[in-house]
Amino acid sequence: MLLEKIYEKNHLCIKFLNIKFKFNLEHLKQLYKKSKNYKNYFVVLKERKKQEKFLKEHLNFINIETFSKCNRQCWFCTNSIIDRHSKNIRMKESLYKKIIDDLAKIKYCGAITYSYYNEPLLDDIIIDRIRYARKKLPNAFLFTHTNGDYINEDYLDKLADAGLNKLKIQCYLNKDEEFDVENILEKKIRATANKINKSFQVINKSENVIEVKYDYSKMDVQQSSFNFKEIGTNRGGAIENIISSERIEPCFSPFYRMYVTYEGVVLPCCNVRQELNPNFVMGDLRKESLFEVFTNQKYVNLRQVLEKGPIKIQPCCNCVGVAANICNDVMDIKFQENRY
Repeated sequence: MLLEKIYEKNHLCIKFLNIKFKFNLEHLKQLYKKSKNYKNYFVVLKERKKQEKFLKEHLNFINIETFSKCNRQCWFCTNSIIDRHSKNIRMKESLYKKIIDDLAKIKYCGAITYSYYNEPLLDDIIIDRIRYARKKLPNAFLFTHTNGDYINEDYLDKLADAGLNKLKIQCYLNKDEEFDVENILEKKIRATANKINKSFQVINKSENVIEVKYDYSKMDVQQSSFNFKEIGTNRGGAIENIISSERIEPCFSPFYRMYVTYEGVVLPCCNVRQELNPNFVMGDLRKESLFEVFTNQKYVNLRQVLEKGPIKIQPCCNCVGVAANICNDVMDIKFQENRY
């Protein structure tokens, strides 16, 4: 019941960004402290059995970037200042399989996502990668975002048949476009519906948000558009013209998340990048295992810093990302509860 109450309240928090947000974060903190072996978040583990046990109990979310390229340079994204559009570099198949095989060793049943700073559907290698993950990890939740530029009815079926559980199509606006919910719904979202030949229902509609769910039996397909000028994340202060403030809240992303770039570099969250924040590189899976990285000194140090607010280190001290991701955090805790 506690989790459901948090989930309901945080839908309101995302819309209004009110004081309840701080109250709910304290609940999240208490949930983590009640989790198994909480003290091990702050201990470097050297023995492989202990490392594997820790990942099985605490890793709930891993993002794997299977290639580098994005076809857009959106104003609210750091791809507007970092080149991800001139060439496409795939993650080596051997590295991808190593990551999935390591997860299979602990019978991983959390979330695997495929959207970091690339456009996941630009290269159809994603089909093979999803298929391999589903074969090795039958109980994992496979999910990706997409800008929708490459999606069509046939591609949708291929993703579902490969084993994807959920596709979230994002409807992005240009910087000079006004966020008008009705216009987005009738023009942009309906255009996507025509491309994939599916009907839809509105599931969330407010001044700054529109979300729909498509009628598709093979997997969960949703589309959303957010007014990033009002409720966007500033990527740790890297993006101008998006709300920024001194952060007083803790952050739990490195407690249960890993983000792996196409090169195999591990980062603790989606708001930091190797090019902008090299000191936030947690490890390199070309040289280390998932188990070694997630239990190493860098992860331990970061958890100690982020566990309590106010946060002083850059870029976290200016990050508003947790406000946008709070419902995802609750979802990940539900994975934790269902694990045992």
